[in-house]
Amino acid sequence: MVAPTVTPQIHLAEEGGVLVLREGPSPIPVKETQSKVLIIGGGVTGLTNAWALLDAGYAVTVVSDQWASFENRITSQIAGALWEWPPAVCGRHTDIISLNLSKGWCMTSYDVLEKLQKILPAEAHGVRMRTANFFFDRPIEENEEEYSKMREIAAAKVCRASFIWPADLWTDLISICANQIQGFEHDPTLVKKHEISRTAAVVDAYKHISPVIDTDVYMLWLRALVGAKGGKFVTRHISGDLLEHEDELLEEYEADILINCTGLGAYDLAQDKTVHPLRGALIRIVNDGSRFPVVKEALIVAYDQDKRDEDGGIVFIVPRNDRVLILGGEYRTGERGRARPDAR
Repeated sequence: MVAPTVTPQIHLAEEGGVLVLREGPSPIPVKETQSKVLIIGGGVTGLTNAWALLDAGYAVTVVSDQWASFENRITSQIAGALWEWPPAVCGRHTDIISLNLSKGWCMTSYDVLEKLQKILPAEAHGVRMRTANFFFDRPIEENEEEYSKMREIAAAKVCRASFIWPADLWTDLISICANQIQGFEHDPTLVKKHEISRTAAVVDAYKHISPVIDTDVYMLWLRALVGAKGGKFVTRHISGDLLEHEDELLEEYEADILINCTGLGAYDLAQDKTVHPLRGALIRIVNDGSRFPVVKEALIVAYDQDKRDEDGGIVFIVPRNDRVLILGGEYRTGERGRARPDAR
């Protein structure tokens, strides 16, 4: 599949310790004498790192054994791609440091994606801003975890400073930053407004505006953008402990820095045995109004953890673009490999 042609009309710049999106080419040219970076992994994490580093003036080579395509989708394309405040409905963080870092990263992403869809048409990159509705099977005040999450969303800010801080400082720090998440509203009547079936047994809800990404379009656009900025791509499978092969790889690609962006591949490449898969399943259907009214807003039901069944216990309905609706979902920890198309 041929990637789209992209002109670098945008760039990422660091301001106050946070990446922000700006129009026009990067004012920092990539120089052959600049430090060179080798990135292992061609998914969304690897290509996003490549984009940021190229705009900072680094020369970048990305090595991956597979790239985004319609013929054989990679993990980054299969993701539901609805922006959520951590922890997302399909999983739970158990590490406080990881959770707080995720909150900082997600706010940076919100800011960048929101500006991207203003600067360039959605058809080019696949990013759209949609209303996301979250439903609950009891008053949210009775669920300490979800209530705390909702309060953070209501007060969430994007800060022009480092997001690495202890959990108990989060509430104090967000009060000194600029408002960011749009359209937040806690409203139980959303259940009735959206005609949610009584069998769902939901009684409370809130909503806000979220970026929704058509991942097929976005991943092709992102790779084309990295290429247009001067990034190099090498199709190759890397195996074994990277620590044992680091010097060899750096010498081979004439690089000074190596970054591992392989996701689940870190189990082998970084010998990190704490990494484990979280497999989900989604269904794509046509959302053109011919069989049911066009769905324009995301609808998510997250039942309490103790009520979830072996399939995950979540309802995930997201209009990915103007014609495709994503339905889910399930999540299974520890499951490797893809689910069979006919699997229940």
